[in-house]
Amino acid sequence: TFQDSLLASPIILDLVILTELCQRITFKTESDAEFQTFHSVLSILSFLCKAPLVPEGTPVINAFFRQRSCIENLFRACLGLPCQNHMLLEHKMQKSFVPKKRASTSV
Repeated sequence: TFQDSLLASPIILDLVILTELCQRITFKTESDAEFQTFHSVLSILSFLCKAPLVPEGTPVINAFFRQRSCIENLFRACLGLPCQNHMLLEHKMQKSFVPKKRASTSV
């Protein structure tokens, strides 16, 4: 119906803006010689869709907050900021993650 279309228009606008932004992003790893773009199936758009679509062989993530975190971390990477990791694995290890200082020896 017409009312459903009006309700969907902000989501469609967000899809277009996010898609256009992803088209502008290029990146490369240390082993790559040239910059590359994202896969043509933009799995990050699944955040705004009912059924996620991902490239073949990629795990499907349906969790809302994991999808949102992916987009936030993508924006953080574009700004040169480190990714947010809420696991805090360095605090859950049996041995401390932080290297211990060496005792100074005098000769």
